[in-house]
Amino acid sequence: MRAKLWNLARLAGPGIFLEVGSFRGGTALHICNAIANRGATFYCFDPLEKGGFENLGAQDTCSKPGDFTDTQHEAVVKLLSSRPNAKVIQGYFPAAAEDLKLHDIEFCHLDVDVYEATKKSLEYLAPRLAPRGFIVLDDMGRLETPGVNKAVAEFLLVIRPFFLFRCSQSRASFCRSRFGEEKFRGLFLKTVPLDLRKISLTAQRGGPH
Repeated sequence: MRAKLWNLARLAGPGIFLEVGSFRGGTALHICNAIANRGATFYCFDPLEKGGFENLGAQDTCSKPGDFTDTQHEAVVKLLSSRPNAKVIQGYFPAAAEDLKLHDIEFCHLDVDVYEATKKSLEYLAPRLAPRGFIVLDDMGRLETPGVNKAVAEFLLVIRPFFLFRCSQSRASFCRSRFGEEKFRGLFLKTVPLDLRKISLTAQRGGPH
């Protein structure tokens, strides 16, 4: 899984790189290593030990408020300290990004597990993506995260110019245009647009069966 994330980060063009939901910083460091020679700014967002999940809905049945608090802000900062362009932002996204005035986001790894955080993140990111930027979304189609499917289905019904491509069994990528189809085709054997109707039905049922 991390090898694909590395390759996706390297496919991205010039712009800002983000990770939302960094926990202990392992994938954040992985992304930083993939773009080490670019000089691109990288932000990772997470409430870390102060947080867990901000809000849980009825569909987030496998998540608890205190999940993912076994981490420390100082430890993540230390882990990324060798990457001068990496910035660790402690707080809930997108509120934590409010003062940063982000734009031209070329790449975002979004890994927040639950409905409201996924929906708010997608709504914030969509108008701020670079023309050929994309979002790599974790936890698509997993039984444990039906809220993610619901958030994606609702987002795609409203924000129609976006396309969604399956990257792996539980990871998908959003992009603004069909350019993404060519971008991802060389990396994945089965890079095809996902069926929005199936995503919607899965979300309504609370997960795949």
